[in-house]
Amino acid sequence: MKKPCNHEDDEIKCKVEEFRMNLKRRIEDSPQPFKKICREQIISLYTASPQITPFTPMFYEMKASLYNARNTSYPPASRNIDDVNIEEI
Repeated sequence: MKKPCNHEDDEIKCKVEEFRMNLKRRIEDSPQPFKKICREQIISLYTASPQITPFTPMFYEMKASLYNARNTSYPPASRNIDDVNIEEI
């Protein structure tokens, strides 16, 4: 006997992935701390659609990818002291 089709799981996965992408985009654009942004986004997700909140990943599960997203918006660090330019000294 076949299992009945359950497209609700796919919809939840899509919404969770959309949440992650929006969170990364906001972290790239905002200078606020990660945890504050995550807290705000989870609260807004919970108020908009509380049935998805249990399926969202925890902060520690996304931390590395969020740091990578934030670091893409900054210029690379200088590796040599000669590359550092200090103005008005």
